[in-house]
Amino acid sequence: MLTDDEISTFAKNALQRREKRRPSTWAFEDALTSQATKRLTDLGINLVPALEQDPTKSYVQIAREIGNVTALGLERVTFQAFAARGLVKEFAADLLVRYIHDTFPNGWPSLANNILNLRFSSWVTDLVGITEDEARIVAAEKTVRELVFITPPKSGWLPNGVRDPIISQVIDKFWT
Repeated sequence: MLTDDEISTFAKNALQRREKRRPSTWAFEDALTSQATKRLTDLGINLVPALEQDPTKSYVQIAREIGNVTALGLERVTFQAFAARGLVKEFAADLLVRYIHDTFPNGWPSLANNILNLRFSSWVTDLVGITEDEARIVAAEKTVRELVFITPPKSGWLPNGVRDPIISQVIDKFWT
């Protein structure tokens, strides 16, 4: 289990790695975001209400349903929509719920904590790539630490949305 100091160091290192890669990925990421924005506009889809219809579908599933859009582009557009309204905490909760459903479709597994921690690394990596904010990365790491090591849910648990008591408690604890 990571300490607070280790989490802060992790966040700084993650951002430094991201900055080294950033110039080579800007055009690609921007193209995916533009493609998703255009596709949603062309179809007249208001993203936030569309996401609220099924808070457990993964971005991959939603992207397939929309068509001609990538999950990564959709995640970025979603982040922009939430951030524009000052709802970054809500975005993190939404992404976490969708991630849990996609990664553990049969419910919270009874795996060793270190394996569970590793499984959540892609959720944290997604947040690193999207938010590019050290405080948010620290919040993501502390969220994972809480869920995996400190107060893990019972085996079989799946959140029913961002208002699920476990999700609400852990997000409210670390996200401002």
